[in-house]
Amino acid sequence: MKTNLIKHPLLMALVAAVTAITARAQLSTNLLQNANGQTGNMSGWTAVASGGNGWHVGTDYGGAMTGSSNAFMTSYGWDVRSQTIDLLADGFTTAQLDSAPTISISDWVHGYFATGDYFMNVQLENASHNVIASWSQGSQSSPLTIAPSAGWTDVTGSLQNYGSGVRYIVFEDGGKDTLGWLGYYGAAFDASSVTLMIQPVPEPTALALAGLGALSLLLFRRRNNPIHYN
Repeated sequence: MKTNLIKHPLLMALVAAVTAITARAQLSTNLLQNANGQTGNMSGWTAVASGGNGWHVGTDYGGAMTGSSNAFMTSYGWDVRSQTIDLLADGFTTAQLDSAPTISISDWVHGYFATGDYFMNVQLENASHNVIASWSQGSQSSPLTIAPSAGWTDVTGSLQNYGSGVRYIVFEDGGKDTLGWLGYYGAAFDASSVTLMIQPVPEPTALALAGLGALSLLLFRRRNNPIHYN
C-alpha cells in the first residue's frame, strides 16, 4: 500500500512552516497620522512652536501637492511640529522591532513665494524614551533652504542597523520664510511618511513544525526505501 506523500499531514505542516520562515519582507503603511492634512487641521500633530502667524493647513497660497488634501504651511517665525509613533500600540511585536527593521522617511517640502528655511529630525527611542538612533536634515540653528523654483521636493532618508530596543519613533520638522512676510510664505510640508520594512520573524511553533516535518519526511523515506545490507 502506497502512501500519498503530497498529502502527508506532517509534510504539509513542514511546507507551511517553511513558507512562514521564508516569507518576504512586508512594507508597513504610513505610520504618521494626518500626513496629507486630510483633516484640514493639525490633528495628530503637536505644534512645538508657532512663530509668526503660526501653522496653516490648507490649499491657498502655493497649494498642496497634486492628489493631496492640504499642505502644512509655515510663517515668518519658526513653526515646528512633531508626532510620536508608539510602535507596539501600532501592532508591531517586540521580535519584529528587535530585528531592527529598515525605517524609511519621506517629507515633501516646498518654498512658495520666498525662499524657505526648513529642517527635519527623526529619532528612534527605546521603552524608556532614550534615543538609540537618529536621522536629520538641517536644524533650527543651521537650516536648509528651498527656493520656489525647486517645486515640491522629496527629502528622504532611512535608519538601519541600529540594534534592538526601538519602541517609539519621534518625527519632527519645521520651517519659516526668510523675508519676514506676514502670512504663510515659509517652507511648506506635505505627504510626510514613516514606514517600516518588516522581515518575517519565525515563531517558535513554526520552527518546531519545520523540524518535526523534516524528521517525519526522513523516517517516511527510510520506511519506503529500506536500506539492505549484504
